[in-house]
Amino acid sequence: MSKAHFSLSNFQAKVSGSALARTNRFEVFISPPKAAFRRDDSELTSLFCEVSNLPPLNINVKPFKMYGPNHQRPVSSDYGGDGLSMTFHLDSSMSIKRFFDDWMESIVIRDSFNVSYQTNYVTTILLKQLRPSTQASNEYFTNDGGITRITNNRNFNVDEGIANNTLANPSEDKDEVIYEIELLEAFPRSMNIVEFNNSAQNQTQRLTVVFAYRYWRRTDIAKSLEAKIPTSTVAVLPQNQVNAITPPKPIKNVTFTGVFSPGTTNEDMAFGVGGGII
Repeated sequence: MSKAHFSLSNFQAKVSGSALARTNRFEVFISPPKAAFRRDDSELTSLFCEVSNLPPLNINVKPFKMYGPNHQRPVSSDYGGDGLSMTFHLDSSMSIKRFFDDWMESIVIRDSFNVSYQTNYVTTILLKQLRPSTQASNEYFTNDGGITRITNNRNFNVDEGIANNTLANPSEDKDEVIYEIELLEAFPRSMNIVEFNNSAQNQTQRLTVVFAYRYWRRTDIAKSLEAKIPTSTVAVLPQNQVNAITPPKPIKNVTFTGVFSPGTTNEDMAFGVGGGII
């Protein structure tokens, strides 16, 4: 009888050694578009982002019938560009709200309702997953299946379920980016309502914005593609060499004799193509 390939101890060792990605370890950066926006407001908006998402990627398929069950053939890709929502804390001066007000009014001009050129309002949004810090990965699995938290962030022996005196990857305390994507040609398409409520005295205002974009890609792939693009070079000849280049002289006063095949042109006859004698 065959046995399972993985075991609980394998899972415990992997989780304990490398930890798991944390939902609260992320960063969003929204570059200001070409329209007139203050960069300070853009950085504040990125800093106050509370909730975001990594976008989806779907392959659209079309069934192809030959014989028997259908074959599923990929026909296109869908990067979920219809909308990606983000939630932001609103500061006391409402600078973040004004930032998105101005941005959306630059897309469809207020009063005239004319749509601006796309290059003026689209931008690139970076979404980053950060490495879990040692403070966030200070728990391990015990032999009885429970979870024990190590308060001093020390390594442990999974089999024995005890901690030793070696610090666990001190370099992981840094906010290292382990995964990063960019939303290309992004712009806000909708904002939700912001509620006023006298009974909610201890709550803060939040704004949810849905962004549309064309597609997304990983930044490491984008950088590798840019590195592979060759730099074109153009050789420039000195003027004396350019003057020395003379075009070939045209063929003049050539008499053709003989019989040529039907459809033979004058150029063919000049080079002896189609039969005949020059």
